[in-house]
Amino acid sequence: MPAISIGARYTEDGDLNRQFPTGANPTSRLARALWDELQSHDPDVVVDLHSSSGIYKYDGKVGQAVFPTRATPMNAVNACDYVNEQYIDLSEYPSHYDFDCGNSLDGSRPLFIHKAYGDLHLPGYLVETTRKGTTLEDAVTWEVAVARDLLWQHGVYHG
Repeated sequence: MPAISIGARYTEDGDLNRQFPTGANPTSRLARALWDELQSHDPDVVVDLHSSSGIYKYDGKVGQAVFPTRATPMNAVNACDYVNEQYIDLSEYPSHYDFDCGNSLDGSRPLFIHKAYGDLHLPGYLVETTRKGTTLEDAVTWEVAVARDLLWQHGVYHG
């Protein structure tokens, strides 16, 4: 995978994050392989993990946010509250690092989670942590905690 080897989401096929149109086939071989893999597991819920260079509602970027599909916005609010209380508030990070619930996703954009909702009508979440002023360890810890809480709310994770 050229994008993986260079540490980027862009290849000669363009931005992998924009290759999943609702109601149509994914637009690249890699995107089709990822979509086929998702469908082969017949999931009950989809959590798509990303990172951003900034912070939602702070600097115009999308980090530190959970964007739910229209099916489950309150689960996203609950997951944000949990991670803020258990991780962010107990850390030395300022309050603008708190997670926020973003806008609801409805299948209208060519992103993986939009397609999961638009084509399969699955509850799902796009989880974004920030790389801005954080350690990789903290960002991964927060992202896993958000994902774990979302899966727990759907009865998929027990732990």
